[in-house]
Amino acid sequence: MTQSGEQDMSGTLFNSLFNLIGAGLTNLDKSLNHRLDRMEESITKENKTFQKKIMHHLSALDDVEDRPGTAHDRKRATVRSKKKDEVQEYLAHHPLYRNYLASTLVDERVAKLTSGDRMVRSRLGQALLQFRPLTDEEMKAYVDKKQGAVKNDADNFRLDFSRPRSHLFNRDAFNVAATSFIATFGGANGNKQGAIPGELLTKRIVLAAIEKHAEYLWAVYAEASSEDAVEKESSRLSRIAKQERRKTLYQYRLKAAESQKFMHHLPLLTTIGLAGMSDDDSDGEGQDYDVVTLPWRSAQLTRLYMDLDDHAAEIRRTNVGRNRPRGNPARRRKRSDKRIDLSAPVPPNLPMNLYNRTWYDTLRPFQEKALAAVQGDYCFETGETTLWKDKNEGDGKGKGKGKGKGKEKEKEKEKEKEKEKEKEKEKEKEKEKDTEKEDLNV
Repeated sequence: MTQSGEQDMSGTLFNSLFNLIGAGLTNLDKSLNHRLDRMEESITKENKTFQKKIMHHLSALDDVEDRPGTAHDRKRATVRSKKKDEVQEYLAHHPLYRNYLASTLVDERVAKLTSGDRMVRSRLGQALLQFRPLTDEEMKAYVDKKQGAVKNDADNFRLDFSRPRSHLFNRDAFNVAATSFIATFGGANGNKQGAIPGELLTKRIVLAAIEKHAEYLWAVYAEASSEDAVEKESSRLSRIAKQERRKTLYQYRLKAAESQKFMHHLPLLTTIGLAGMSDDDSDGEGQDYDVVTLPWRSAQLTRLYMDLDDHAAEIRRTNVGRNRPRGNPARRRKRSDKRIDLSAPVPPNLPMNLYNRTWYDTLRPFQEKALAAVQGDYCFETGETTLWKDKNEGDGKGKGKGKGKGKEKEKEKEKEKEKEKEKEKEKEKEKEKDTEKEDLNV
């Protein structure tokens, strides 16, 4: 092959390679642009939804603040305070605000991964540990505003987690953060897709939201800096994991209750909510876990949950119209009476037959009052509740389940009152005797 032929072939190959790379880059650009467009649409949609909620709460807040003074000023002030809390909560969930807190207020990316025995796994905890507390000399120089003292501004921002949030240094830091946030996202600097409503960009609201977030930061720092940091974090993560499992169990049971057989129980399940979900503890053998018993639940209510679990397991086992489930296999929850959770919250205002009667009889009067159990029975066949009063009137009987028990309690209370009266009489007699003795001595 001649030299010119080799050059032509090289040129052809080079052109082909150049065209191939160019086509690839063009496709890559298209793909990137498409992804960016989708991200922009997603952000826009998220912020529109967010702004709609915010404007609703702001209008409600304006309505409360604009009302003329009445005799219910205290109640109106409570409502206004509640609305403000809701506005601050929504601000804390705004995507721009979340990014600001994660990257500016405390940059979790600076946390160095380490294999130290006492180092917590939380990246936030690791990041907070890198905020060196100020020495007493440094703090005095800052308070006295001496030359060369530590600065706390947008370019030199820091927090002192070893001191209270109410400390002057930290209060200044919160003000710097709020001012910086408003300057970054307010006015001409706010971008269109992530714009925060101007009503939220007030110093009062932003500062309140930052202070609320600071409560969480101080709690994380306290955990990460403690002597038993790893144990505390492990305990906290275990509690979170249990809570998530209870939420998952709740969703499984709600899904099972959508079937025709259990549909009439849906209102009851939603009323009880997560409080009806029992925890589980490992027995140390693979995926088997013992169900922790909730002492307040009646046998009938427990039976309902067991039936829902069986139906939910049947739904999970079927392959019709479902993809292979991802993640770890489901836990095998073994029903057992070995473990009882006496500290579990008890849902109030349920019909009496949903509570364990033996457990209920152990309650003190103030606990009974707080529970406010409905004096009636829940029908597991229809999902309706029949009050004992209505049942007695319908049967034309003078005695009923609730009425009889109510009379017994009244008798017990009367006996207690009589005992107290007798004790008071005895005390009066003793006083009279003491008085007589004193008179004789005189």
